[in-house]
Amino acid sequence: MLALAVSQSAYAQSPTKKGVIVTVSIAPLAGLIEPLLDENDSLQLLLNASSSPHGFQLKPSHLKALHQSELVVMNGAGIDAWLNKSLFSIYAPVVQFANLKDIKRLPVREGGAWQAGHDHEHGQGSHAEHKDLVVDGHLWLELDNAVQLVKVVSRELQRLAPYKKQQIATREAKFVQALQALDKQVQEMLSAVKSRPYLVLHDAFQYFEKHYGLNAVGSIQLNPSIAPSIRRVYELRNKVLAKEVVCVFKEPQFPERRIQAVTRGTDVKIGVADPLGVGSAGQSTSRQSSDKGFVGYEKLYHSLAHEVFKCLQP
Repeated sequence: MLALAVSQSAYAQSPTKKGVIVTVSIAPLAGLIEPLLDENDSLQLLLNASSSPHGFQLKPSHLKALHQSELVVMNGAGIDAWLNKSLFSIYAPVVQFANLKDIKRLPVREGGAWQAGHDHEHGQGSHAEHKDLVVDGHLWLELDNAVQLVKVVSRELQRLAPYKKQQIATREAKFVQALQALDKQVQEMLSAVKSRPYLVLHDAFQYFEKHYGLNAVGSIQLNPSIAPSIRRVYELRNKVLAKEVVCVFKEPQFPERRIQAVTRGTDVKIGVADPLGVGSAGQSTSRQSSDKGFVGYEKLYHSLAHEVFKCLQP
């Protein structure tokens, strides 16, 4: 599904034009799009992995990149809402992840301790900390969603560059096969620890949790920019003190002080759960990744699975 419709003729390319300029809002999506591109294509990332998408604002350089784009790919579920106003001033087609037909969508959960089965749809206005967000925006951490985005973007690239349609389709098939193999590998890795209870700093991992049947029992905060209440910290700290939690996951782009408020003076394990690929950004051997500040999706996903397994194992 495209957020903006443009005529196909406006972006029809002649066989002499070798590359497509693609702009992506956030780092995990860039890691999903890069395997579809060749050395002549250009991939522009607006927000690199080391920066949080929460509260981000576009700069003139970002607007310039958008106006140069022939395809824009964004998340579209609140996390990159800072891009919405700019869409009206560009002419490129826009793929919005959250609007794709066949993806899984989960509702935003409240912060604090969760009871078993806390995955129902909440009514409007029940989330004071995220009033503008109903769907959990961390869509890329559901691997089936990731596959759907790859397929949709592949179709768009084939439309924009029909002279290399077969090459794009081949890259798509190879990447989808790799993602499906990765899914089986992670499923096997996490099967031994999926009943182990844990806390997260903020609820960024619900899709990953549901996909692999993990036992998350609460989050310290809902919005990383808003401090949790004293009552919530007290409630979660009591769970840690009562040995009802085996691991608390921090995130590399946020300070540890809110984790410490829950874990200080205890021997609970502290893990690192990275939804954006912060720890590996810039380490990729590909030209685009090293220049643009993101890591390949397979590496991001496998690293997350490994860190979860490492902290949850007895």
